[in-house]
Amino acid sequence: MGDSMAKIATSPFLERLRAFRKKAGLNQQEVAKHLGLNQATYSAMERGSQKIFTEYLPKIAKAIGIQVWQLFADPEETGALDDQTRKLLEMWAHFDASEKGVIMAMAEQICKKKDLELHDPNTDCEADGDATPDNKKSQADKGGKKVAQTG
Repeated sequence: MGDSMAKIATSPFLERLRAFRKKAGLNQQEVAKHLGLNQATYSAMERGSQKIFTEYLPKIAKAIGIQVWQLFADPEETGALDDQTRKLLEMWAHFDASEKGVIMAMAEQICKKKDLELHDPNTDCEADGDATPDNKKSQADKGGKKVAQTG
């Protein structure tokens, strides 16, 4: 159990959360007060020893002066997100589990219509538009099926 907690505590999400809080010049007590929590609970969330429930994400983002999507985005790839994608990520934080399930089912249907195969539920689907010789060989190895490339 200690190993999984160490992995959580060093996750990119938590590293970004701490960095944004510090950049905003806030301590844990100030953010905790904004959330209606005590400092110990917020500290445990930031360390990864306690789960951060999704309903806290918009409140945390507001307290530290960022958008929710920034907690999830790799800072080096932030420019790759267009306004529509950023808006979708911002809205996502406000959906409950049932609504998220409906949206995921719709997205999976769209990917299926586009003949895209999702090999990992934690990755998004992409068209295999630029087939390099390596990609073509990879597709042939998989029986010609298109597989979403992650990267």
